[in-house]
Amino acid sequence: MVHPSFKELFQDSWTPELKLKLEKFLALIFKANNTPKLLTIYKENGQSNKETLQQLHQQLVEAERRSMTYLKRYNKIQADYHNLIGVTAELVDSLEATVSGKMITSEYLQSVCIRLFSNQMRQSLAHSVDFTRPGTVRLCLGRAPLLCPLNFK
Repeated sequence: MVHPSFKELFQDSWTPELKLKLEKFLALIFKANNTPKLLTIYKENGQSNKETLQQLHQQLVEAERRSMTYLKRYNKIQADYHNLIGVTAELVDSLEATVSGKMITSEYLQSVCIRLFSNQMRQSLAHSVDFTRPGTVRLCLGRAPLLCPLNFK
């Protein structure tokens, strides 16, 4: 009680002053919000958690659906690419053989053309192009719109 550092703590006015300072501090911190923030967060999370979870689940389902669609497209493009590379290699080999004087049969060119086009066009190409008529295969491969029955766009 007599020590200068603690003398103030033992006065009768110290307790009410400390209580007033604490009330001012708490009023400043909580600003008229009587419910603690932790309780507010807990209540809000309990209400909106189900809605948020449903929204996230819906987004996940939609993302998985789009992912499968893109995967199918990618696989188709990759298969088309490999098919195109194979046909290109065969046509280059045929060109080299032609330059060296070997003859290329129309059946061979027909099989290469059929492999070149997609599944939807295969039957159309096989039945509507006359491979015995000179220039038909060349014009069809060159995509001439008047002589090629496929009319590429």
